[in-house]
Amino acid sequence: MPATELEPFPELSTTVHGALEIAVARRPDESCVRFLAGRDLTSSELHAESMRFGAALQRAGVEPGDRVIVMLDNREEFLFTFFGCSAAAATMVPLNTGLRGTSLRYQIEDAEARLAIVGAEFAALLRGESADTDLRLVVVGDAPAVEGEGYDDFVGAPRTADGFTPVAQKRRDRSMILYTSGTTGPPKGIVYSHGSTLAFADAGARGYAYVPGDVAFTCLPLFHVNALLNVTLGAILHDTPVVVSPRFSVSSFWDEVVAAGGTTTPMLGSMATLLLQREPCDAERRNPLRTACVVPASIEYHHELEDRFGLHVITFYGLTDAGTLTTTAETQVGSAGQAFPEWELILADDDDRPVPPGVIGEMLVRPKVPHITPLGYWRKSDATVEAWQNQWIHTGDFMRADENGHFYFVDRKKDAIRSRGENVSSFEVEQVALSHPAVADAAVYAVPSDLSEDDVMLAVVPSARHELDWDDLRAHCAERLPFFAVPRYFRRTDTLPRTANGKVQKTGLRREGVTGDTADLGRARRAPAKGAA
Repeated sequence: MPATELEPFPELSTTVHGALEIAVARRPDESCVRFLAGRDLTSSELHAESMRFGAALQRAGVEPGDRVIVMLDNREEFLFTFFGCSAAAATMVPLNTGLRGTSLRYQIEDAEARLAIVGAEFAALLRGESADTDLRLVVVGDAPAVEGEGYDDFVGAPRTADGFTPVAQKRRDRSMILYTSGTTGPPKGIVYSHGSTLAFADAGARGYAYVPGDVAFTCLPLFHVNALLNVTLGAILHDTPVVVSPRFSVSSFWDEVVAAGGTTTPMLGSMATLLLQREPCDAERRNPLRTACVVPASIEYHHELEDRFGLHVITFYGLTDAGTLTTTAETQVGSAGQAFPEWELILADDDDRPVPPGVIGEMLVRPKVPHITPLGYWRKSDATVEAWQNQWIHTGDFMRADENGHFYFVDRKKDAIRSRGENVSSFEVEQVALSHPAVADAAVYAVPSDLSEDDVMLAVVPSARHELDWDDLRAHCAERLPFFAVPRYFRRTDTLPRTANGKVQKTGLRREGVTGDTADLGRARRAPAKGAA
């Protein structure tokens, strides 16, 4: 079923909590969200708990527009806070539970929040990094082993929504702030309105093209837009039950999918690679999945995923700064899909002039309908102006398109490599490297060349199941890449530096450059023409 055949959610003019109220009216007593580590909640139960949270926020002194930090794992209180903040007109600020030190302190201070709802396991961490602020902590879970003042427990207190009326809001009013991963500088807080929050979720659901009997399963963290909006809220908008796992585990993934009865699920590209590297198991053979949304969906393993696991691979292209922009309504292996009808997308040169099909350009986007884009960057008007030029949002992503409007991701603009007079996609080289059985993880980046421009460097985390041989890996790349994209330098590493959102931090890798443990296998040579001596 093509993704765009699922009708858009008809009440996108409502608020986030208003969408939940609509779900209650349609199916009050049916399963809405089930947490594998918690409860199975009907729409009515989810709504009742969320309104109690909204009332508790008001009693705690949270006023409309106030920011509320949330640092929780995948547990039911995350959704209670999500919808409760919406009802109280507060701005939810989900923080990555992997944040530590300077990066955590920066986001706490930048958000200027009055209150934080935090898991007991993170309470001491958050208190330590917010010591210079007036942030008030509300702890969810067992009492934290922390001395001192500043902890409240309205979550555990008698919960009631008596006398609470959700605050009147409009589609353009602020809903939440989501921080970027900060791969190229300090993270930026992206301000979402109710309209852009719902549009992001609705597009995700239409990409999955839910049908009666579907169950959406996710093991990705709710503090990311993928699990929170594309999967969970999107499924709620379209009357599809959701099952939320605490986290991704290679060893238990298929057992959880079977237990959940999941028919659709998101997969990061790294998840797909790890699942393919695992020995086949009984649960894998019994899995009920019909669709997996794989981002990025590598051409190297697209068919292997479908054949081995008996499912259909789809993919999206989107970004937290804008929304879900494309989907693979048609199967076009290697493509990020075609534009959703509510978006206008072009590929442009450095002067924002459109480039023809087949030519690489930066993806520029703008909406065709009102209130579906975020409102800008929190406290960073200069960054908002820089991104929104000539009435286009500049994504910073290089792509190419074919005559039929299928888009193909090439690289992040800041990660692009120029080698031997040609543009090299670090993304494409990484996907080829990851298709080698001895490679568990990979990052490709530019290092200065002694001739000019760049040389290509590949950092590899070896697979535990296969012996890594540089000559074999180089030959593998040379068979699948143009000569100018074949890496010259190879480096073995135990881990790759990643942001709290899981993206590789190539800035540090480029800074380190060619290290003493780097293997130099020489520049790739152009293959001789047929018939040449």
